[in-house]
Amino acid sequence: MLALLHLSAAAEVLGHSCLPLDVVGLLRGETSAKVMSACGHLLSASAEEAAAGCSQACFEAALRFQAHQCYSSLTQPQLRQPRFRSSSHVALQGIWYGLYPASGVDLIDVTYDAATHTLRGTKLTGNQFVRAGRVSWEATPTACMVVSSMWAGAYTPRWDVCKFIQIDADHFDIALPLEGGGQEILKFARALLPTLLSWDAPNSPVFGLDYVLESCGLEIEEHPGSVSAFLWRGLHHSKNTVILDQVLLLFPLLVLGGVQIRLVSSGVMLVPLALLYCGLLVLRLQYLGFI
Repeated sequence: MLALLHLSAAAEVLGHSCLPLDVVGLLRGETSAKVMSACGHLLSASAEEAAAGCSQACFEAALRFQAHQCYSSLTQPQLRQPRFRSSSHVALQGIWYGLYPASGVDLIDVTYDAATHTLRGTKLTGNQFVRAGRVSWEATPTACMVVSSMWAGAYTPRWDVCKFIQIDADHFDIALPLEGGGQEILKFARALLPTLLSWDAPNSPVFGLDYVLESCGLEIEEHPGSVSAFLWRGLHHSKNTVILDQVLLLFPLLVLGGVQIRLVSSGVMLVPLALLYCGLLVLRLQYLGFI
Protein backbone atom coordinates (compact mmCIF):
# COMPACT_ATOMS: atom_id res chain seq x y z
CA MET A 1 0.00 0.00 0.00
CA LEU A 2 2.83 2.37 0.89
CA ALA A 3 4.55 1.52 -2.38
CA LEU A 4 1.40 2.41 -4.32
CA LEU A 5 1.10 5.72 -2.49
CA HIS A 6 4.75 6.44 -3.21
CA LEU A 7 4.30 5.76 -6.95
CA SER A 8 1.16 7.89 -7.03
CA ALA A 9 2.95 10.80 -5.36
CA ALA A 10 5.89 10.48 -7.77
CA ALA A 11 3.52 10.56 -10.74
CA GLU A 12 1.90 13.74 -9.43
CA VAL A 13 5.28 15.41 -9.01
CA LEU A 14 6.80 14.31 -12.32
CA GLY A 15 3.75 14.86 -14.51
CA HIS A 16 4.03 14.27 -18.25
CA SER A 17 6.34 17.07 -19.37
CA CYS A 18 10.12 16.91 -19.23
CA LEU A 19 12.41 19.84 -18.56
CA PRO A 20 15.77 20.12 -20.38
CA LEU A 21 17.58 18.57 -17.42
CA ASP A 22 15.15 15.63 -17.48
CA VAL A 23 15.77 15.09 -21.19
CA VAL A 24 19.54 15.17 -20.78
CA GLY A 25 19.16 12.96 -17.70
CA LEU A 26 17.57 10.26 -19.88
CA LEU A 27 20.54 10.37 -22.26
CA ARG A 28 23.18 10.44 -19.52
CA GLY A 29 21.40 8.08 -17.17
CA GLU A 30 21.07 4.41 -16.39
CA THR A 31 18.25 3.72 -18.87
CA SER A 32 20.29 4.55 -21.98
CA ALA A 33 23.46 3.04 -20.45
CA LYS A 34 21.68 -0.30 -20.03
CA VAL A 35 20.67 -0.27 -23.69
CA MET A 36 24.26 0.32 -24.76
CA SER A 37 25.45 -2.42 -22.43
CA ALA A 38 22.83 -5.02 -23.35
CA CYS A 39 23.01 -4.25 -27.08
CA GLY A 40 26.76 -3.76 -27.39
CA HIS A 41 27.09 -6.95 -29.46
CA LEU A 42 24.99 -5.38 -32.24
CA LEU A 43 27.45 -2.49 -32.53
CA SER A 44 30.52 -4.72 -32.19
CA ALA A 45 33.07 -4.95 -34.97
CA SER A 46 32.85 -8.72 -34.67
CA ALA A 47 30.69 -10.18 -37.44
CA GLU A 48 29.83 -13.20 -35.29
CA GLU A 49 28.47 -11.08 -32.44
CA ALA A 50 26.50 -8.82 -34.77
CA ALA A 51 25.01 -11.82 -36.55
CA ALA A 52 23.53 -13.04 -33.27
CA GLY A 53 20.84 -10.40 -33.63
CA CYS A 54 18.78 -8.69 -30.95
CA SER A 55 18.88 -10.66 -27.70
CA GLN A 56 16.02 -10.76 -25.21
CA ALA A 57 17.97 -8.59 -22.77
CA CYS A 58 18.71 -6.07 -25.54
CA PHE A 59 15.07 -5.98 -26.65
CA GLU A 60 13.80 -5.39 -23.11
CA ALA A 61 16.39 -2.64 -22.46
CA ALA A 62 15.49 -0.87 -25.72
CA LEU A 63 11.79 -1.20 -24.94
CA ARG A 64 12.30 0.38 -21.50
CA PHE A 65 14.21 3.24 -23.12
CA GLN A 66 11.30 3.93 -25.50
CA ALA A 67 8.80 3.63 -22.65
CA HIS A 68 10.54 6.34 -20.63
CA GLN A 69 8.30 9.37 -20.06
CA CYS A 70 10.94 11.68 -21.57
CA TYR A 71 11.49 9.64 -24.76
CA SER A 72 9.09 11.75 -26.82
CA SER A 73 10.65 14.90 -25.34
CA LEU A 74 13.96 14.05 -27.02
CA THR A 75 12.40 16.05 -29.85
CA GLN A 76 12.39 19.62 -28.58
CA PRO A 77 10.20 22.46 -29.95
CA GLN A 78 12.08 24.38 -32.66
CA LEU A 79 10.39 27.67 -31.82
CA ARG A 80 12.59 30.05 -33.83
CA GLN A 81 13.47 27.74 -36.70
CA PRO A 82 12.38 29.39 -39.98
CA ARG A 83 9.58 27.88 -42.02
CA PHE A 84 11.91 27.02 -44.91
CA ARG A 85 14.87 24.81 -44.01
CA SER A 86 18.34 25.82 -45.19
CA SER A 87 21.95 25.83 -44.02
CA SER A 88 22.13 29.59 -43.41
CA HIS A 89 22.91 30.89 -39.92
CA VAL A 90 19.36 32.19 -39.57
CA ALA A 91 17.93 28.72 -40.21
CA LEU A 92 20.13 27.18 -37.50
CA GLN A 93 18.00 28.71 -34.77
CA GLY A 94 16.30 26.25 -32.43
CA ILE A 95 17.18 23.71 -29.75
CA TRP A 96 20.28 21.55 -30.30
CA TYR A 97 22.21 18.76 -28.59
CA GLY A 98 25.89 19.52 -28.04
CA LEU A 99 28.67 17.12 -27.06
CA TYR A 100 31.00 18.70 -24.48
CA PRO A 101 34.04 16.96 -22.96
CA ALA A 102 33.11 17.98 -19.40
CA SER A 103 29.45 16.91 -19.35
CA GLY A 104 28.88 14.65 -22.33
CA VAL A 105 25.65 15.93 -23.84
CA ASP A 106 23.95 19.26 -23.19
CA LEU A 107 20.91 21.05 -24.59
CA ILE A 108 21.69 24.36 -26.33
CA ASP A 109 19.32 27.15 -27.37
CA VAL A 110 20.67 28.64 -30.61
CA THR A 111 19.51 32.15 -31.58
CA TYR A 112 20.47 34.59 -34.33
CA ASP A 113 20.96 38.32 -33.82
CA ALA A 114 20.20 39.96 -37.17
CA ALA A 115 21.62 43.32 -36.07
CA THR A 116 25.12 41.91 -35.49
CA HIS A 117 24.84 38.80 -37.72
CA THR A 118 25.72 36.70 -34.66
CA LEU A 119 24.71 33.10 -34.09
CA ARG A 120 24.69 32.48 -30.33
CA GLY A 121 24.48 29.24 -28.34
CA THR A 122 23.06 29.49 -24.79
CA LYS A 123 23.14 26.45 -22.54
CA LEU A 124 19.81 25.08 -21.31
CA THR A 125 21.73 22.49 -19.31
CA GLY A 126 25.24 23.26 -18.16
CA ASN A 127 28.38 21.92 -16.53
CA GLN A 128 31.02 23.17 -14.08
CA PHE A 129 32.52 25.47 -16.72
CA VAL A 130 29.44 27.07 -18.28
CA ARG A 131 26.25 27.00 -16.24
CA ALA A 132 22.73 26.75 -17.64
CA GLY A 133 21.50 30.11 -18.89
CA ARG A 134 24.95 31.33 -19.93
CA VAL A 135 26.20 31.83 -23.48
CA SER A 136 28.58 29.03 -24.50
CA TRP A 137 29.77 30.32 -27.90
CA GLU A 138 29.16 32.95 -30.55
CA ALA A 139 29.77 32.78 -34.31
CA THR A 140 29.63 35.39 -37.06
CA PRO A 141 30.42 35.02 -40.78
CA THR A 142 34.02 36.05 -40.02
CA ALA A 143 34.74 34.91 -36.43
CA CYS A 144 33.96 32.35 -33.74
CA MET A 145 34.49 32.61 -29.97
CA VAL A 146 33.82 30.03 -27.24
CA VAL A 147 33.88 30.41 -23.45
CA SER A 148 37.17 29.09 -22.07
CA SER A 149 37.22 25.95 -19.91
CA MET A 150 40.20 27.03 -17.81
CA TRP A 151 38.26 27.67 -14.60
CA ALA A 152 35.79 25.13 -13.24
CA GLY A 153 33.06 26.06 -10.79
CA ALA A 154 33.48 29.81 -11.30
CA TYR A 155 32.57 32.58 -13.72
CA THR A 156 34.85 32.38 -16.74
CA PRO A 157 35.67 35.79 -18.27
CA ARG A 158 37.98 34.41 -20.97
CA TRP A 159 36.86 33.58 -24.51
CA ASP A 160 38.92 31.47 -26.92
CA VAL A 161 39.05 31.57 -30.69
CA CYS A 162 37.27 28.72 -32.48
CA LYS A 163 36.16 27.71 -35.96
CA PHE A 164 32.50 27.25 -36.89
CA ILE A 165 32.00 24.36 -39.34
CA GLN A 166 28.62 24.17 -41.09
CA ILE A 167 27.65 20.61 -42.09
CA ASP A 168 23.96 20.76 -42.99
CA ALA A 169 20.64 22.09 -41.68
CA ASP A 170 20.74 19.69 -38.70
CA HIS A 171 24.46 19.41 -37.88
CA PHE A 172 27.43 21.70 -37.26
CA ASP A 173 30.78 21.51 -35.45
CA ILE A 174 32.87 23.96 -33.45
CA ALA A 175 36.63 23.29 -33.60
CA LEU A 176 38.86 24.46 -30.73
CA PRO A 177 42.62 24.67 -31.41
CA LEU A 178 44.83 22.86 -28.89
CA GLU A 179 48.46 23.25 -27.98
CA GLY A 180 50.68 21.21 -30.26
CA GLY A 181 48.61 21.83 -33.37
CA GLY A 182 45.69 19.54 -32.61
CA GLN A 183 42.05 20.49 -32.18
CA GLU A 184 39.04 19.51 -30.12
CA ILE A 185 35.68 19.19 -31.88
CA LEU A 186 32.38 20.10 -30.23
CA LYS A 187 29.63 18.42 -32.25
CA PHE A 188 26.02 19.61 -32.44
CA ALA A 189 22.83 18.01 -33.76
CA ARG A 190 19.35 19.48 -33.87
CA ALA A 191 17.15 18.27 -31.01
CA LEU A 192 14.93 16.00 -33.09
CA LEU A 193 14.47 12.34 -32.16
CA PRO A 194 15.48 10.74 -35.50
CA THR A 195 18.41 13.15 -35.86
CA LEU A 196 19.65 12.32 -32.37
CA LEU A 197 19.39 8.54 -32.68
CA SER A 198 21.07 8.48 -36.11
CA TRP A 199 23.83 10.91 -35.04
CA ASP A 200 27.17 9.48 -36.20
CA ALA A 201 29.15 11.12 -33.39
CA PRO A 202 31.02 8.32 -31.53
CA ASN A 203 30.86 10.32 -28.26
CA SER A 204 27.06 10.48 -28.38
CA PRO A 205 25.54 8.54 -25.45
CA VAL A 206 23.09 6.90 -27.90
CA PHE A 207 25.50 6.31 -30.78
CA GLY A 208 24.12 3.50 -32.94
CA LEU A 209 20.78 3.34 -31.13
CA ASP A 210 18.87 3.73 -34.40
CA TYR A 211 20.49 0.50 -35.62
CA VAL A 212 19.73 -1.20 -32.29
CA LEU A 213 16.03 -0.31 -32.49
CA GLU A 214 15.87 -1.41 -36.12
CA SER A 215 17.55 -4.73 -35.29
CA CYS A 216 15.06 -5.31 -32.48
CA GLY A 217 12.06 -4.50 -34.69
CA LEU A 218 11.26 -1.27 -32.82
CA GLU A 219 10.40 1.75 -34.96
CA ILE A 220 11.69 5.22 -34.16
CA GLU A 221 8.89 7.75 -33.90
CA GLU A 222 9.03 10.40 -36.62
CA HIS A 223 11.35 8.20 -38.69
CA PRO A 224 12.94 10.47 -41.33
CA GLY A 225 12.04 8.11 -44.16
CA SER A 226 8.38 7.64 -43.30
CA VAL A 227 5.45 9.16 -45.18
CA SER A 228 4.20 10.85 -42.00
CA ALA A 229 7.59 12.54 -41.48
CA PHE A 230 7.54 13.73 -45.11
CA LEU A 231 4.09 15.26 -44.59
CA TRP A 232 5.21 16.71 -41.26
CA ARG A 233 8.15 18.49 -42.88
CA GLY A 234 5.86 19.72 -45.66
CA LEU A 235 3.47 21.13 -43.07
CA HIS A 236 6.07 22.95 -40.98
CA HIS A 237 9.05 23.59 -43.27
CA SER A 238 8.06 24.42 -46.82
CA LYS A 239 7.05 27.43 -48.88
CA ASN A 240 3.42 26.39 -48.32
CA THR A 241 3.84 26.88 -44.56
CA VAL A 242 3.74 30.65 -45.02
CA ILE A 243 0.38 30.33 -46.80
CA LEU A 244 -0.89 27.93 -44.11
CA ASP A 245 -0.03 30.38 -41.31
CA GLN A 246 -1.80 33.18 -43.15
CA VAL A 247 -4.91 31.01 -43.62
CA LEU A 248 -4.89 30.03 -39.93
CA LEU A 249 -4.69 33.70 -39.02
CA LEU A 250 -7.43 34.90 -41.38
CA PHE A 251 -9.89 31.97 -41.22
CA PRO A 252 -11.84 33.21 -38.13
CA LEU A 253 -12.17 36.65 -39.70
CA LEU A 254 -13.39 35.16 -42.99
CA VAL A 255 -16.01 33.05 -41.19
CA LEU A 256 -17.14 36.02 -39.11
CA GLY A 257 -17.39 38.17 -42.23
CA GLY A 258 -19.32 35.45 -44.06
CA VAL A 259 -21.82 35.19 -41.22
CA GLN A 260 -22.30 38.94 -41.19
CA ILE A 261 -23.14 39.10 -44.89
CA ARG A 262 -25.16 35.83 -44.70
CA LEU A 263 -22.80 33.88 -47.00
CA VAL A 264 -22.28 31.22 -44.33
CA SER A 265 -25.86 30.31 -43.55
CA SER A 266 -25.44 26.52 -43.46
CA GLY A 267 -23.34 24.62 -40.97
CA VAL A 268 -22.93 21.58 -43.24
CA MET A 269 -19.58 22.78 -44.60
CA LEU A 270 -18.69 25.02 -41.69
CA VAL A 271 -18.36 22.19 -39.13
CA PRO A 272 -15.75 20.09 -41.04
CA LEU A 273 -13.85 23.26 -41.96
CA ALA A 274 -13.81 24.32 -38.31
CA LEU A 275 -12.55 20.88 -37.25
CA LEU A 276 -9.81 20.98 -39.91
CA TYR A 277 -8.86 24.48 -38.79
CA CYS A 278 -8.62 23.44 -35.13
CA GLY A 279 -6.56 20.37 -36.00
CA LEU A 280 -4.04 22.31 -38.10
CA LEU A 281 -3.85 25.09 -35.52
CA VAL A 282 -3.08 22.63 -32.71
CA LEU A 283 -0.38 20.91 -34.79
CA ARG A 284 1.32 24.20 -35.57
CA LEU A 285 1.18 25.51 -32.00
CA GLN A 286 2.47 22.21 -30.59
CA TYR A 287 5.37 22.14 -33.02
CA LEU A 288 6.29 25.74 -32.22
CA GLY A 289 6.16 24.99 -28.48
CA PHE A 290 3.26 27.26 -27.54
CA ILE A 291 1.11 24.36 -26.25
